[in-house]
Amino acid sequence: MCEPREERYLGLAIYRLSKRIREEMQRADARDQIPQEIASSGWLIGLIARNEGDIYQKDLESMIPLAKSTITGIVQTLERGGFLRRIPVERDARLKKVVLTQKGQDFQKRSADRFRKLEDQLRAGISPEDLDCFSRVIDQMSENFEVKL
Repeated sequence: MCEPREERYLGLAIYRLSKRIREEMQRADARDQIPQEIASSGWLIGLIARNEGDIYQKDLESMIPLAKSTITGIVQTLERGGFLRRIPVERDARLKKVVLTQKGQDFQKRSADRFRKLEDQLRAGISPEDLDCFSRVIDQMSENFEVKL
């Protein structure tokens, strides 16, 4: 169970942990020679990989709270890098099916392994009960920012 600790600024502690996680991910990107523009867009590769069934660019635009032009730019960057392809649909040439290439699938697998290792590092030495408590607390902190009507 969590032992009482000296009072400290939670926002600062969360910021510092977030910064360390980002730095660790950047070191892993550099080790794996992943260009920054691809690394910063890797989440989209994961989203496409986890999606069951066909996914179209318009689906991405409705799923992700970013401007359509931003999504288009990210998709174009990943397509230029050889991580995905946009395939026009026969019934409607305006519709573009988004498909991961083998390079994109390999990237996703390596990324999933890296995230799993990072998660293991974060969880090391922490009891399941404390992790459960932490999850509840962090969820409540997020909810504290939701607008209450």
